[in-house]
Amino acid sequence: MRVITTPEIALLAKELKEFVGFYIDRFYEVAEDRFRIKLSRRGAQTENLQIILSHAVNKTSYVERQEHASNFALAVRKRIEGFMIGDVSQYNGDRILLVRLKKGENEANMIIEMFGKGNMILADAGMVIQLAYKVHDFKDRKIRPGERYIPPKKGFAKEAEALEAKPAVYRKEGKVVDYSLAGEEREGMEKQALKTLQEALDIFYYENPITVKRESTAKEKRVEELTLSITKQEAGLASVDRDIEANKEKGALLLAHLREINQLVEAMQANKRLTKDELQRMFPKIKVLNVDLKEKTVRIEVGKP
Repeated sequence: MRVITTPEIALLAKELKEFVGFYIDRFYEVAEDRFRIKLSRRGAQTENLQIILSHAVNKTSYVERQEHASNFALAVRKRIEGFMIGDVSQYNGDRILLVRLKKGENEANMIIEMFGKGNMILADAGMVIQLAYKVHDFKDRKIRPGERYIPPKKGFAKEAEALEAKPAVYRKEGKVVDYSLAGEEREGMEKQALKTLQEALDIFYYENPITVKRESTAKEKRVEELTLSITKQEAGLASVDRDIEANKEKGALLLAHLREINQLVEAMQANKRLTKDELQRMFPKIKVLNVDLKEKTVRIEVGKP
């Protein structure tokens, strides 16, 4: 799946300024590396902002719901719900969006890193990190609470101003297969011109959803192991219970026919040359399956009396 480019981030920063003056009502982690922010502005206008780390930040018409809030979502809510968006900008000329927030005299910053695997960071007014979705220690910077946020060293990137923005999505056989900032024509594809890059991102990722398989933490792996062990033990206990019930039934049958069985054994001891047919005639209530004179054994079957 393609990732977002620096020029696209520059354009998004301009487009997302439409949310300046909106308040953060609720923050959701809808999936791994995917978030939704419910926004509102006085006058009952509401919008939803979608964030897919390293791929998209856009106003969305496709609302994903999450029944249970993650620990990260709860931590974010505690820190920024009720804050107003004061500004949105590209940070350090890189694939980073900086969302400045304020609530009365309090200020905060949401930093959305869109390079590599992406990250979301909350920092105070002085850019000291308060919360990080992913904690990292790099050679030249640390992403963890208590550290001052430092962006990576800026590389070489095309300036967005050099491009004429003509957002579009491209379809092949009716399915959206790509989007573009410049809106160039592509052979064998149907182009749909759009007003904003946000619209292009929304359509593209709705038809091409990203699923990220997160590596389990040590604690989660231990829980999985214990859950599997408990499941196996429960299955083993259920098997034992079934065996106990089956053996109880067999025991009950043996007790019900104990008198006849004892008589059959006594008869065999008295006459060790009795055949199967002879035993069957002597004990009609017991089904004689086999008599082995050499091994001195007899196999019988008893049913419910």
